[in-house]
Amino acid sequence: MLSEKGHQLAAQAFAKQLSFSPKLPANTEPLRQAILKKNALWQQYWFPSNWAFLYGNRQQTASSRSHINGSYRWFPEEIQAILPELEKLENAITKEAARTRQ
Repeated sequence: MLSEKGHQLAAQAFAKQLSFSPKLPANTEPLRQAILKKNALWQQYWFPSNWAFLYGNRQQTASSRSHINGSYRWFPEEIQAILPELEKLENAITKEAARTRQ
C-alpha cells in the first residue's frame, strides 16, 4: 500500500504518461482515505475470509449457521450487507472527487 506521498508521485507519473497536468489539487487526502476504505470493504466482499463457510463445502457445519436458529445461515446475509456500504462509499468518493477538481 502506498503512502500519501507515494500516491502523489504515482498520480503525477500517470498524469504525465497520459498527457494530463501533473499538478494535483490541494488536499486530496480525504479522497484517498475514502478510496482506501472502499477498497478494503470491496476485498472483504469479493474475497471473504472464509469462503468454504460461505459458498464451499462447510455450509452445513454448525459454525456456518446461527446459534439461535440452526436453519439460518448468517454469513451470506452479512456479506450481502456490504453492498449498500460500498454504494455509499462510491457516492462519497464521487462527491469528494468532484470537490477536489474545483
